[in-house]
Amino acid sequence: KEIGISNDVKVLLSVGELNKNKNHEIIIRVLSKLTNKNFIYLICGNGELKEYLKNLAKELGVSDKVKFLGYRKDVLEIYKIADLFLFPSKREGLPCSLIEAMACGLPCVSFNCPYGPSEILTDNENGFLIPINDIYTLADKVCILIEKEEMRKKMGHKAYIAAMQYSPIKVMKKWEKLFDDLKKK
Repeated sequence: KEIGISNDVKVLLSVGELNKNKNHEIIIRVLSKLTNKNFIYLICGNGELKEYLKNLAKELGVSDKVKFLGYRKDVLEIYKIADLFLFPSKREGLPCSLIEAMACGLPCVSFNCPYGPSEILTDNENGFLIPINDIYTLADKVCILIEKEEMRKKMGHKAYIAAMQYSPIKVMKKWEKLFDDLKKK
């Protein structure tokens, strides 16, 4: 209600700083080409490209479809209202926002940048991994997930299961084992 989104609209979400590497620009460009306009794209984050991205959305005729929410302390609540998560980074280490989205049961569309996403997402299972800057595949996968509710639910459930390997308890156990192994040397 606070954001002004009706229940029948599909909510697409990205969380991350507004900079070149996070690559929100490509999502805005792709969204302007979609024929199904039953969506809203939320971006949580601030950064140097905020005004550029706002102007781009306006120029491409999707300013009413893109909402810049800025830095949010309630990002967990934003994940809960989303239908799918878009992760367009060009390079990434361990992408916390991707893991958070998956832990909230969101199917994800991510560029297959080196390291992080390909270690977390399984293509066609809990989301889609696509070649960096492949706008045609990106548009196709976003359309599929907007339109196919059953697929979104299945992928979202599998995303949740995959994210559990990064739960604090499991990570702590791995750290404990690592430290125990180091003590033995």
